[in-house]
Amino acid sequence: DIKDLKTSPISVNSSDAPKKSEPEITVPAAQKTEKAIIIENVPVIAQFPDFPTGCESVSAVTVLKFYGEKVTAAQFIDNYLPKNAEFYYDGFKRCGPSPYEYFIGNPRTAASFGCMAPVIEKALCDYFGSNERVKNTTDTELDALCEKYIDNGIPVIMWATINMLETNPKNTWYLSDGTRFTWPGNEHCLVLIGYDENSYFFNDPYAGKTVKYEKTTVKDRYAELGRQSVVILK
Repeated sequence: DIKDLKTSPISVNSSDAPKKSEPEITVPAAQKTEKAIIIENVPVIAQFPDFPTGCESVSAVTVLKFYGEKVTAAQFIDNYLPKNAEFYYDGFKRCGPSPYEYFIGNPRTAASFGCMAPVIEKALCDYFGSNERVKNTTDTELDALCEKYIDNGIPVIMWATINMLETNPKNTWYLSDGTRFTWPGNEHCLVLIGYDENSYFFNDPYAGKTVKYEKTTVKDRYAELGRQSVVILK
C-alpha cells in the first residue's frame, strides 16, 4: 500500500474506481474472415474487484494463460511485479519513483497509478527466467504490430487509455534524476487480439470482455501513451 497517503495524498481519476465485473471467462473461438482477423481462444480476465489498478499485470497474465501458463494475476503481482509507493518532499518538490522502473502503488488498491512497458517487460523476463520470449515492441506502429504479430497468432500487450478516453494529466512529481514527470490520467493496458478494416479488437481487463474501438481513436491514444507495447513470443 502507499505509505505516504496522509502526508502526500495521491489523487486518482474517478474512472479508476472499482466496479463490478465478470470473473475470468473465455472468448469463444472467433471466425477469421477476409475482413477481420481475430486470434482465437485468448482468455478474458477481469481486473475487478481484486486489482482495480492492475490492468498491466492482468493483461500480461491474459497472454501467459493463452500460452498455457498456470500463473494467476495474484502470483504475478506478488512474485514478479516490481512495486514502489515511496513519495516524499525535497523542499517544495514532490518526489517519487519512476513508472518506467516500478508499478507506482499497489494493484490491489484504487489509490495507485500503474506502470509502463519496461516494468512489465522486466516482470515477464523474471517470470520466464530469461528474455528469450519477451520483446518490448515500443515505438512500433499499430499496423506493423498487426502485420508482424496479430497475423501470426501473437497477442500484443499495449498501452492506451480507459475506454479510449483522452489522457487526463493531474499528478506531477520529480524522479530521482530530477526529471519532472506527469502521470497520464486514464492510462490503461489491454490486449490487442485482432482488427478489421475499421476497428481494433481487444480483450480488456477493465471492461471484463472483448471490445472494439475505431482505429483512428486507438492510434491517437496509443500515441499519447508513447506507443508502448510488449509481446510474448511463442
